[in-house]
This record gives sequence, structure tokens and C-alpha cells, in this order.
Amino acid sequence: MLMGIGAALLGTLFQALNFCLIKEAELRHGLKGLRLLIASHLVMGLICLVPFVVFSLWEGLNAQSLKLIAFLDFCYILSQYCFFTAVRKSDPSTASPYMILKLPVVALIAVFYLQQSLNWIQLAAVIAIVALSLNFTRVKGKAGPAVLGLVTLTCICLSLCDVAVLRLTSLMPFDSPLKRALAGTCYYFVSFLIFLLPFALVLKTGKRELWLSRNVALSWVTGVALYITSFFFAGLLAANIIISLRALFAVLLVLLFFREHLQGGRPLTGTKLITATLLCASVTVYHLAA
Repeated sequence: MLMGIGAALLGTLFQALNFCLIKEAELRHGLKGLRLLIASHLVMGLICLVPFVVFSLWEGLNAQSLKLIAFLDFCYILSQYCFFTAVRKSDPSTASPYMILKLPVVALIAVFYLQQSLNWIQLAAVIAIVALSLNFTRVKGKAGPAVLGLVTLTCICLSLCDVAVLRLTSLMPFDSPLKRALAGTCYYFVSFLIFLLPFALVLKTGKRELWLSRNVALSWVTGVALYITSFFFAGLLAANIIISLRALFAVLLVLLFFREHLQGGRPLTGTKLITATLLCASVTVYHLAA
């Protein structure tokens, strides 16, 4: 369990770093949106191609795993389409905070599909984490039914991605959980490398875009690898509980290393400090009550 919590915490740190680096790529190099998404996924695919070949990870592929990879890719692409549509109908500051709704979706999947039981303390902690996260990110503007529906569909698709990865790695013939996590990460991004190549050619994604997106790609792929590793040692829901701290981690990283990203005001007011403390306490309570 402790190894899983440690992997999830590190994965959360790298996800938060990824948010900062995405903003950095936009501010410093003007690389953003679809071009950054495609370029970073190509780099991640190239990175994962190395261990895929060196460690003979293709040996874990069969007809069933290929179906799961196709399902995983479909759910991921649909999630990105829904989220970008939600942002277009509102704005990032309105749509993004509601991504915490993935947590109750994962909780429902854990209880009804994975047969995981939750006591009343853990249930209360999940509710508190969702409420405190929304308060911490200070949702700006009112999200209409269409935006909330799209974000909810995004959360459902991403939750199904988690379940597909969990199922995919359980089918692998490798004994080591770490090798399974590595294989799951490689299957995920190598498949996107193949899928996105035609789009990269259409958008004329060149060496410059690939080079400038390298930091985004490295933080992203490292976070995903640690996240998948945490599934084995902590469980799907416990990992997502810790991932809910990524907004807090992102604020701390901005304060420490990316202060130029601040757009007026203090990122941590007294109210936010109290909210952050309660959020961390809720995550701690969930795991202590397990």
C-alpha cells in the first residue's frame, strides 16, 4: 500500500508539473492546443518505443489486449473531444475544476464493478474531497447543463480508461508489477504514436514542435507510468483519491518555480490555505479508514 501511495504522490507531482510546462510551452514558444497535444503524444510514443523494443514488451500482446488498447484509445480520444468542446462552450477556468467529478465516477466503478467496499468514513472523505477541490479551484462563471454534461462524459471516459488499463495489465504474462506498469504505459503511447502520425503530417508537425514539447511529454509519460504503478499497490480508487491533490500541487509548483505564470492576486489566500489543509486531511482520513 505504501509503495502505491508513494507512486501516486509522485505521479500527482508530475501531473501538476505537466500543467505548468504546458503553460510554459504556450508562453515561451507559442505552442498550444492541438499542435502541442499531437507533438507531445508523438514524443511520448517515441520515448515508449525504446523500452517496448528493448524489453520485448510486444510479447504481452494478444487479440484480447489489442481490443482493450483500441477501447482505451477510443475512450481517451472521446474524452479529449468532450473536454475541448466543453472548454469551447465556456472557458478553461469554468470547465477544468469540474474534472474532480471523475472521483465519484471512479468510486462508483470501484464499488459496483470492482466489488470494493467503502465504509461511511471513506464515503464522507470522497464527498469532502470533491467539495473542497471545487472550492479550492474557485469555479469562475456558471457551467450550464451542456458544459456539465460534457465534463461528466469526459470523466466517465477517463474512468473507463483507468479500468481498461487495469484490465490490460492484469492480462500480461509478466510477473513483475513494475514491468506490467511499464508495458501498459508503452502500449498506451505507442498506439497513439501510430494513430496520430497521419494528423501530424497534415498539421506539418516538425522537429521544432517535437523538441519544444519534450518537457511536456517527459512529465506526462512519467506521471502516467507512476499512476499505473499505483494501481497495483494501492488500488484504482485510492490512486485517484491522491490524484485529486494535483491542483494543490500545481499551485505550489507555480509559487516555487513558475511565478511568471501568476496573473494577479495571491494564489494562496488564507481561505485557500484552510481549504488546502482540509483537502489534505480528507485524503489522509480516507486512507487511514481503509
